[in-house]
Amino acid sequence: MFVRFIIIIFIILSGLHTAAQDLYTGTWESLPASGNSPQCKIEVSQGERGILFPAKLTITHKGFQGVYHFLLVKKNARQIAIGRNKYAVSEEPFSLGNRLLNMNGWFELIRDYRENTQQIAISRFPGASFGVTLSKETDIPEAYRSTGVEIFNWLASGDIRLKKINGQAWESTDIQTILDPTQSPIPFGIEDSIVVKRKDGYLNFPRTRKMDNDSLTISLNGKIILDQIALNKKNEPEVVILDTGMNILVTYADNYGKNPPNQGRAEIDFQYQKWMIDFNITEHLGASFIVHRLVYEIDKANSTSFDQYLDSSFTGKVLDRSTKWLGGIVATSRQVTLALWDDALEDADSISLNINGQWIVRGFPVLKKPQFLQVTLNPGPNSIIFVADNLGGVPPNTSVLEIIDGKKRKSFMIDTDMEKNNLVRIFYEVQSGD
Repeated sequence: MFVRFIIIIFIILSGLHTAAQDLYTGTWESLPASGNSPQCKIEVSQGERGILFPAKLTITHKGFQGVYHFLLVKKNARQIAIGRNKYAVSEEPFSLGNRLLNMNGWFELIRDYRENTQQIAISRFPGASFGVTLSKETDIPEAYRSTGVEIFNWLASGDIRLKKINGQAWESTDIQTILDPTQSPIPFGIEDSIVVKRKDGYLNFPRTRKMDNDSLTISLNGKIILDQIALNKKNEPEVVILDTGMNILVTYADNYGKNPPNQGRAEIDFQYQKWMIDFNITEHLGASFIVHRLVYEIDKANSTSFDQYLDSSFTGKVLDRSTKWLGGIVATSRQVTLALWDDALEDADSISLNINGQWIVRGFPVLKKPQFLQVTLNPGPNSIIFVADNLGGVPPNTSVLEIIDGKKRKSFMIDTDMEKNNLVRIFYEVQSGD
């Protein structure tokens, strides 16, 4: 009951937070197509935090009309993922069954500069298999079968392209039933909310022999934290750092690999609390995304603020160079050790390190043998910037960084040059009694 109350309050506040409309919010209608192609309209709601967008889909064709509810989830500035399941509000005079699974993948945001209009175009996952048996043509009454087959073909391979008609948000009492899985008539891709007692956890990626070249992308609160991670390779655990309150973690299937659909799996690990993100279970077979809401309750004994910690779009400059954010780690020790070495050819690279605006070393040689630096952290977020002094004998300036915090270790590949720095953040979690 408590979690459901939090969800409702969160949805209300999210609506206030996203008062400035997202580009996707509004009404979209299919462009006139040659022949007798089906027509569709998508009405998109204001959404939740500019990430989750409940939507209404209307399909019309030769006397058929179907109205459906589904979920769109923003992946990045140009792509919005299409929910696997579409709930049939009404269908007349026949049903499409589960053939709307063919409207999968994502919509690509494009602009028609000749008409100065915004458009979205479907980009499907290739493959006819979704791990489930699709409704048959013979399921449609014979009198309407030819119309149904035309809609089936359009859903599977038609050029679905829509133009934005207006920016008026879809409003309906059904929006909350889409966003709240405890009220949803079917799974829309949102899992039940999880309350966690820690702000930091890990994403683990088990390998299985079944995986081919599947890949996943993961975002936290609208920011990509893992981009197109290949699942047929060994992947190190990735740290996840939550904001206080509600967090939206979205796992996107990037493709269907060689053996459709995507068979990706990942584990959310918050010490004694673990859950699986699994595209293999029935309700997620062939899905474009899985959404988890993680609620972090404030630990009053350890309430250091870290609201800006996950800002991967860091735009600060050191020596007038751009700075690329590599990732972060949560440390429980005030002092941590940085191990730095060249894992390739020792080619006279040298590097300078800046922590929290102060230089701790300048002209530090990168050798084949690991060298160790001990740094003292401030409570909360700490920024360590790696600046190339030169390009060595073999550009760019590369090395391996390992952060050692007691028994915890995490490695990063440092790749800098005379125009680009690297940034790693360490969040020092102050323990009671420190």
